[in-house]
Amino acid sequence: MEFEGIHCDRTYLSQLAIDYQTQIDLIKKQIFDFVGHEFNPASTKELGHILFEVLQNYQL
Repeated sequence: MEFEGIHCDRTYLSQLAIDYQTQIDLIKKQIFDFVGHEFNPASTKELGHILFEVLQNYQL
């Protein structure tokens, strides 16, 4: 495998990446709509602010 490699379906993987990105974008939009503004969910500082200050008293 190291020398010969493996076969992969590039078209399928490309479409899968597009599908996953579409789902991620939809989920992020839902989160931003719920919070009321956009933020960087990859930022621990911003995410901490949202979770522990903005949504602190929110109950499901």
